[in-house]
Amino acid sequence: MEDFVEAYVTYELGKMIPRTEYEKLPKIPDYETALKVIRQIQNVMNTPDYDYKFVYDRIGYILGDNNIFYPYEK
Repeated sequence: MEDFVEAYVTYELGKMIPRTEYEKLPKIPDYETALKVIRQIQNVMNTPDYDYKFVYDRIGYILGDNNIFYPYEK
């Protein structure tokens, strides 16, 4: 049975992902990309009827760890 870790994604908090996927994440986040991603999310959420699925489809996973955001390609 595969080992899972808790991850935080744009529209589904507390989602479990395989540890193998988690280990593929960059150890040091690319802050410039992370800021772009966060701005995109904020732009979507500032619209009258924001759609988390739209954000997810456009950006992919965004994992949070101690307020550090990791852009993660699907």
